[in-house]
Amino acid sequence: MIKEIYCKLTSDSNYEKKIESDDEIWNILQQVRVVMGTRKGQVLGAYEFGIDLEQYLFQYKTDDENILYNINQVLVSYVAYDTSKYNVYAEVSYGQDEEHKTDYAVVDIFVNQRPCLGILVTQT
Repeated sequence: MIKEIYCKLTSDSNYEKKIESDDEIWNILQQVRVVMGTRKGQVLGAYEFGIDLEQYLFQYKTDDENILYNINQVLVSYVAYDTSKYNVYAEVSYGQDEEHKTDYAVVDIFVNQRPCLGILVTQT
């Protein structure tokens, strides 16, 4: 079992006062958040750690399969979990916000075929 530093905000309705988390699915999702929120090259000594999701929003030459492959490769490489117990993967969908005239992408993270985390990628 892998333990992680517990980092929920006190404003979270499920907040508990503790230092470590031993909830395996929450720990997997925490690792996913860190990897997905880090741009490649930001971690010294681990250039391939992370992914720049915004680049895919405006890179018309990259197809959906390539984007999913890259996201899933980062998850396999940098998220530690028992593969005999958990199946972790991503799906991506795109849309347009008509009100703000912007494009967006939603990356859904699944654990054992259940959607557990959604990441919204927009223009900055």
